[in-house]
Amino acid sequence: MAPFSCKPEAPDTLLLSGDLIFATAEHARQVTEARLAERTGRVVMDFSEISRVDSSALAFWLSCQRLAERNSLSLEAYNFPDEMVQMAELVGLSSSRIWK
Repeated sequence: MAPFSCKPEAPDTLLLSGDLIFATAEHARQVTEARLAERTGRVVMDFSEISRVDSSALAFWLSCQRLAERNSLSLEAYNFPDEMVQMAELVGLSSSRIWK
């Protein structure tokens, strides 16, 4: 299992890496929420270094969206894993709900 991390990559970008699965989901949420709380304006979450996902990754993303909305952040996802897109479609979430 690759440990999850969320690190500032640029002034408006957070680079996510490692596994985003049930075993890492709670830690991922806590770390990412802390990083988002430090931000204002536009925030890009780059998923390019995420190695493995399961359904908890989709729940993680939706949680990040809710937090961003509460904090008036403009949240974008880059390099969203194909598996997460497929899971979203499977449960009937439209792309507008996933990639606001």
